[in-house]
Amino acid sequence: MEDYFDVVVVGAGPAGASAAQALSASGFKTLLLEKEYLPRRKTCAGFIPAAAWDFAVEHFGEPDPGILADPDRLKGIRFCFDRGISTRVDFPAPGYSVNRPDFDRWLATRCGARLRDGVEVSGLELERFHVRLTLNDGEDEVEATHLVAADGAASPLLGVIRPEFHRTRAKPYHWPVMVLQMQAELDWDPQYLGLAALGELPALGRFWVKNGLLSLAVRYTRGRGWEGDMDALRRHLRRNFGLAHESLESRLAGCQNLMGAHDAYNFGAGTALLAGEACGLLNGWGEGIYAALRSGEIAGRALVDSAGERVTPHIFYQSRIAAYAEELRREFTRSHHLVGGIDMQRLFPEMHPLQRRRLLALLYRKLRSA
Repeated sequence: MEDYFDVVVVGAGPAGASAAQALSASGFKTLLLEKEYLPRRKTCAGFIPAAAWDFAVEHFGEPDPGILADPDRLKGIRFCFDRGISTRVDFPAPGYSVNRPDFDRWLATRCGARLRDGVEVSGLELERFHVRLTLNDGEDEVEATHLVAADGAASPLLGVIRPEFHRTRAKPYHWPVMVLQMQAELDWDPQYLGLAALGELPALGRFWVKNGLLSLAVRYTRGRGWEGDMDALRRHLRRNFGLAHESLESRLAGCQNLMGAHDAYNFGAGTALLAGEACGLLNGWGEGIYAALRSGEIAGRALVDSAGERVTPHIFYQSRIAAYAEELRREFTRSHHLVGGIDMQRLFPEMHPLQRRRLLALLYRKLRSA
């Protein structure tokens, strides 16, 4: 195999594919690596805003059949609180519901880079404008001028590129996530994503109906485990939305990175850039597909535009993405009334101001719990 590239991108999710597309379109010889075989499952609801869908179609072409789920559109979010309090808010423009494994595979195979899946990075050496990656425990090696690490929430490469930052600023905000997928009855409009801010839960509980299955997701603390939080969410749904006849289909574990909510972004070092959730980019609802697509493109364009310039690539990249990262960080605080396209001032307009403030304070507290 030809083993020297202009750029190696690690992670074939939206961030990695978007970076690889920007680089390949500019003539950079690009290798896209993915440790799992595609398509692979993730703990993602697969709901993306209209802007993210338009971005993907513009850069990757017409989507493959089977990418859209049933229902294929998402109208908005329904917020649920204790004592049966709930409110429904529509997005400014309906979003899309995708089958995430097929969506990621479409992006990866359309980005124009050379794709290798089922390949794990087991070693990394970084020098100025030189990267050497050891693959699959020494079975293979590749070299490149630049690296884009888009390897997800836990980002092993962040631990190599910036080990002290990873230990003190990133790892404390890595929250485990558990998703249960089941056959069940629920009095629920599937065109709305459910977010539950309950006193029993340390963070927002999530639930959605897609392709005839109900999915429940909790972000939990490692010390207490996920079972109690999942039981609390299920009790809430039984009591308020008629959840019944539950039959478990699958269980999927993952991780979510909330370091960006605490202003702990890391965009890389030297010739190595980080994109997507690897550098902490999530919107206020904990969703990251649009942020991943945008950050990947910005990382790719930064490498293209910095070629031949006397500037460290990651500084060039950071100067371009910092404003967007700050916009996302503010979504986790009450200083910003727009969160993931939702105007928070529209919640509970008929409610007594004191009760409304209490509910909003609870919601914001659950958003950035870490």
